[in-house]
Amino acid sequence: MLRRDDLLALDDDDLVALSNRGVVKRSQKDLDEGKVTGDITVADDGTVTVVWSDEVTCTLPPGVTIADSQCTCPKSGIEICRHLVRSVLAYRAWAAENLSEDEAAAPASETWDPGAITDEMLAEHYKKAKLTTQRKKFEAGQVIELVRSFNPTARLHNLGLTVRFLVPGDIRYTRCECDEPMPCSHVPLAVWGFRLLADDQISGIVESHVEVQPVPVETLDAVAETLDDLAELGLSGVSPVVIERLKRLSAACATEGLVWPGAILEDIVNEYERYSQHDSRFSPTSLAELVGELMIRIRAIRGETTTVPSLFVRGGENDRPKSIGTAQLVGLGCGVTIQRDGARLTAYLQDLETGIVVALPRRYPDPKPDSSQEPLAFWQLAGRSALKDIPLHTVGARQLLIKGGRRTANYSYTAGRQPVSAQPQKYQWDRLHPPVLAADFREIWGRHIAQPPASLRPRRLGEDLAVCAVAGVEEAVFDTVNQAVMAVVTDANGEQALLHHPYTTRGHQGVEALLWWLKHHPDDLRYVSGQIEPGRSGLIINPLALVFEVAGERHMVQPWVDTWSGDTTLDARSLADLPSLARDPIRAYPAAVLDAVGELLLIGLGLSLIHI
Repeated sequence: MLRRDDLLALDDDDLVALSNRGVVKRSQKDLDEGKVTGDITVADDGTVTVVWSDEVTCTLPPGVTIADSQCTCPKSGIEICRHLVRSVLAYRAWAAENLSEDEAAAPASETWDPGAITDEMLAEHYKKAKLTTQRKKFEAGQVIELVRSFNPTARLHNLGLTVRFLVPGDIRYTRCECDEPMPCSHVPLAVWGFRLLADDQISGIVESHVEVQPVPVETLDAVAETLDDLAELGLSGVSPVVIERLKRLSAACATEGLVWPGAILEDIVNEYERYSQHDSRFSPTSLAELVGELMIRIRAIRGETTTVPSLFVRGGENDRPKSIGTAQLVGLGCGVTIQRDGARLTAYLQDLETGIVVALPRRYPDPKPDSSQEPLAFWQLAGRSALKDIPLHTVGARQLLIKGGRRTANYSYTAGRQPVSAQPQKYQWDRLHPPVLAADFREIWGRHIAQPPASLRPRRLGEDLAVCAVAGVEEAVFDTVNQAVMAVVTDANGEQALLHHPYTTRGHQGVEALLWWLKHHPDDLRYVSGQIEPGRSGLIINPLALVFEVAGERHMVQPWVDTWSGDTTLDARSLADLPSLARDPIRAYPAAVLDAVGELLLIGLGLSLIHI
């Protein structure tokens, strides 16, 4: 008989992607508790037929997807019912009992290349006219971010879509954010993109056609001249005429298709307005970061290097500010960026329909040095109203129902006039969209190493954010040398990553909560969301939120902003004696340079030279 590799290749996460978590859990529960039994027969051609004791019969022919398979229940042909999912699960168990060990094993879980899918295979699923149309679109120029993994992904940056391949060599089992039935019209673009990736690379960013973009020399010269004036006079001495020039140049950049440079100029103007209004949220360091990034992008645009796609350096239509209608935004946790004179707290959310990630950043300045006040703990800052009287901690943990608002160029969200409601979420993060939702750690690693430097890639606030299912925690400790909670976490494929969260006095309650949950519920960790960075031994995840499931109920831990009233795991006296990481000259040097440049841009090079 013919072994059904397509059914054996589908793991539980794939079934969730094709249906939903509730259907898969209910199907598995039916089998585990013996509520139903099924009589399985497999024909010579591989057709699987399951006659269930609840008077339902499922037929899964070869060459047909689960969605197109047959079930005698009323939902057949409308959606993937639980009976079909149950049949796939039952076939797995049947294969383990009735086939040899080699035959029953699922197809090897290894990295594979969708580029090996031939045009003849594509022609079996698409009409010639459709393939011709897509080929023209591909040859016109597509920027595609590719990862070869167990479930390869292709992120189509021009279209704002991601295609994921679930079964090796079978394009019928794909997933995309579009509304088309699978396989959708974007699959050929993804397949052709993979063919451009070198054979020895697991990931990369390719362009199907590199068209030299016109360089708006006059606009760039005017921007450079204005930055020179700003640096010479300083923000404290610059005239309103220069600021008006920056505003005009921001609009000119947007007209010339320089979306990101225009957005940076707008941010510089905002910093000036905060400074002139004595707004405590003004930050010289932020000003230095903005000016430095703008200069880097200008040089890249002038040089027209093909190493980094022009779409990343300049920005595209999808990166322009846009209005948002009614949407469901799922909280993915809160992060904290510690600055010299304050802290920036940011909540991240994903639109359940479009997959777009938006952020809600809020900057909280520290009390003045001559003040007797101490900076507030992070959980106290996160408890302040951030969005329509909703605290930032709540934004990161719940599901928001919004009606209207605006998404800026860097994908921060500004609410409209309509109210916003915050509802509890069940943390069914399998419903999230790629590329934020990754299939495994290998995919996250592949995505990360393919990225250009931060100053030359999209300026979206959630660009480094990733969410991944976790199989468990192997080890969790507090590292006194690095002053951080560290834990080894494992994904479903056995790949490992290092969870790293630093200890801070203002965030010590969240550290306590994180360490307690990791130590007491290591096998109950289901998902982690965080920002990614490479380490000496592999992937490092700096967590924003962790989802644990205990007794069927899911709980979120936000280590940056959570409170803690339980048992104390850390010894406060030993913590007080720990050396400060800020004294490490290597770690402190980049921040010190930014601080110094920020001060120069504030007082001006001309005035600073007088005082030297």
